[in-house]
Amino acid sequence: FWLKPFWLRGNCESCVDSRAFAVLLALELMVHAAMLTICAFLSLAAADVNLASHAGYGALKHDTDVAGDLLKAGSGSLDDCCTMCDATPGCGGWSWFQNVCYLKSNLQGTYTSPGRQARERTLPGNCT
Repeated sequence: FWLKPFWLRGNCESCVDSRAFAVLLALELMVHAAMLTICAFLSLAAADVNLASHAGYGALKHDTDVAGDLLKAGSGSLDDCCTMCDATPGCGGWSWFQNVCYLKSNLQGTYTSPGRQARERTLPGNCT
């Protein structure tokens, strides 16, 4: 319903030449813009829910790997990497690539690595 313009919802030939048409058109466009803004905001908020819940870790970095000693590798999601790192003594961060978490210690910074995502531990603690 809301995607169909008002002039296509019924017989409105008489309003096409009136000022009412311009007002209705402006209102219709404002409603559509507001709805798209709300949808975009909700999508971004949903995407950030998991990222915000990882206290003790820095921001998720895209196309990035962490330089350091490999402690262990294991299959999992981005959230699993954080949980695995918390459960592994000495883990200072991780990178994730093709559903594999690479847990690292003795971190020495980050570097560009297409397709990978990484997080560094900033505080002792856990993901939750």
